[in-house]
Amino acid sequence: MWRTSLLPMRFPGPDEDEMKLNKITAARVEVPAGRSEVIVFDDDIPGFGVRVRDGGSRNWIFQYRVGHKQRRISFGSASTVTAPEARTRAIVLHARVKLGEDPAGQKNRKPGTG
Repeated sequence: MWRTSLLPMRFPGPDEDEMKLNKITAARVEVPAGRSEVIVFDDDIPGFGVRVRDGGSRNWIFQYRVGHKQRRISFGSASTVTAPEARTRAIVLHARVKLGEDPAGQKNRKPGTG
């Protein structure tokens, strides 16, 4: 039912079960035995997911590619950022990427370096 993978991450395939991340589905994600974390992706918003760690932390993420590099942005704990807020942020990030931006690269760039 859940799409999961280890780092380095991959985008979900077309033949896997559908998933729409919300408060309930994010809370149901479990880390399989023998693994330290799992990321489950949403079907409606490419790259939007929740990262669940063995210790119980749950964080909203957005993952995308720039050329051959995968980028990932974490934007809040699922306990403090609501699912609708996370979905809205992921939609904005997805639009920025589609327009050719690199939000994670811009975040890491020092002021005045271009």
